[in-house]
Order: sequence, then C-alpha cells, then structure tokens
Amino acid sequence: MTTATPITHPNATARAVGAMLIAMAGVAIFAQLGVRAALVIPGDAAETYAQLRAHPTLFRLGLLGLLTAFLLDVPVAVLLHSLTRASGPMLSTVAMSFRLVYTAAVVAALLPWLVAIALTSGDVSLSAVAPVAIEQATLFCMALFDAGFGLSLVFFGLHLMLLAPLLSRSGAVPRALAAVIGLGGFAYAADFVGRLLFPSLQPILLAAVGTLGMGELVLAVWLLVRGWQPAEATGTAGRLATSE
Repeated sequence: MTTATPITHPNATARAVGAMLIAMAGVAIFAQLGVRAALVIPGDAAETYAQLRAHPTLFRLGLLGLLTAFLLDVPVAVLLHSLTRASGPMLSTVAMSFRLVYTAAVVAALLPWLVAIALTSGDVSLSAVAPVAIEQATLFCMALFDAGFGLSLVFFGLHLMLLAPLLSRSGAVPRALAAVIGLGGFAYAADFVGRLLFPSLQPILLAAVGTLGMGELVLAVWLLVRGWQPAEATGTAGRLATSE
C-alpha cells in the first residue's frame, strides 16, 4: 500500500490557488456581467448585433477574459490535487479530472463567441448574406455559448462535490465551508438539469447557484489568508508545544 508524498510547500501552494481563484472570479465577472450581459440583449437580435458592432474591442476583451480564467483552471486543478491527495489519492485524482474535463468543455463553448466576433466584424465575405440573417445568427451564437457554458458547469459541479469531502477530511478548511462548496457543486449540476426538465424552477435554481456558488470565492480568500494547515500538522504542533 502506497502513501501520498507530502507536498513540499503547502502554504505557498494554497496561497497560489487562492490568488488564482480570485483573479479568475474577477475576470469572469467582468466578462459575464460587464460584457456579455451588457451587450447581448435576449430576444432582440437587431439590438444585440448593433451593440456588438458598436463595442468590438469590449466584446473581444470579454472572450480573452474568459479564456484566461478558464485556462487558469488547469493549474488550479493540479495544485488542488497536490493539496488534497493526502486525504484520498483516488478521490482527489477523480476530482482533478472532472475540473480538467470542465476546462476542456468550457473552452470549447467559447467557439460560438468567436464566430459571433466574425459575424459582427463586417467581413466582406458576408456581404451577400441578408443583414437580418447575420443578426439572428449572432444572437444564436451567443445562445449556444450560454448552453455550452451551462453544460460544462455540470463537470465543474461534480468537481466541487468531490472536492468538498477532501477539504473536510484535511482539516485545513472549516467543515462548514467544505459543506457549502459541496452544496454549490450540487447546485451547478442541478441548475443544468433543471433547465432541461423543469424550466419553471430556473429562477430558484439561479438564486441557489448565485448564493452557494460563492463558496469557492470564500475558499479562495481562506487559502490566501490562512494557507494550508491540515489538522494533522496542527495537532502535531500542539503536541510538541505541550511536551515542551
């Protein structure tokens, strides 16, 4: 039976994860609320097209922002695995795998956004296409992005649900916070299923995701401030102090 090799610099690793999570959250909020929500008007293809044409640089920055945030998920997944593998090597590996699958899926979901940029760029090759068709196609591309993003969050939710017991076992994170992270993962997965099967519940599910989804941001702050201090290490330090 093999044991997990202890991580060399757990506090530095934890703080790096916390810093990246906070950076990802900031960039994603800018891209989703400051760009997509501001420029894309649901159900109004003409206005959406006009907004995207009027703010091409902002629209492109939104794409680059999301791409940056999603790519940071790769080192976050690997570093979280290095921190939690002592609490369950196999479970930690599966949790990391789900986050990496999420990253691949969500990056693929950016392709329709890239097509929307092409459609709104005024490319001469689209001169023979009716303007109304281009407007409708642009709005459809953004709807495809939303659908792909929602689907990818199922994998992210599974990652959080598996990460939660690992964090709880480690003792480096309060159990209440680990529980909120697990519930947040369930909410992400349930949100997508609810959209498919129970559309009328979407407002409730969105509220649950918005509330419980803050758990990872709280975790980021915790790791950035406290680092990684597992219960075993804390207990050992306490015993040494007592013996002295």
